[in-house]
Amino acid sequence: MYLPIKCTLNKFPVFICLAQIFQSSIPGAGIIKQAQIKAMNSMKPGVVPATFLLVLIAMFFSFRKPAGGTVRGNVIPAEAGLHAFLFSGKDTLSATVSSGTFQFSNVAAGNYNLLVEAAPPYRNAVKDGIRVVDGEFTDAGQIELQRQ
Repeated sequence: MYLPIKCTLNKFPVFICLAQIFQSSIPGAGIIKQAQIKAMNSMKPGVVPATFLLVLIAMFFSFRKPAGGTVRGNVIPAEAGLHAFLFSGKDTLSATVSSGTFQFSNVAAGNYNLLVEAAPPYRNAVKDGIRVVDGEFTDAGQIELQRQ
């Protein structure tokens, strides 16, 4: 949505026009609007104060939610776990089990099944219903491997 602050490309920098278009979709848009108005009143055409640009960029990125979530878990016994796999209808991710711990980063939001590949004489283990939310940590818990 375009806010009613008039700007032209000849008079004000392009990034201000772009910020006006996108600011309604991010939290804290009022702060950006106040900073724009103050900057527009104090700047000469074609001159962009570096501090204003840095503040605008920092504000834009501070309100963005991180893409993907993180899934962590432990395998017992620690030496028996080889690899961990997360499966969903559209994604398959893998991680190495190191010292009994595995971690998946930047996992797309959704529901997954977890498979832990075990070294003999242990059996592979499966855990269903691992729910991942963008920007959040999911604890898969302890996966106990059973002997064959």
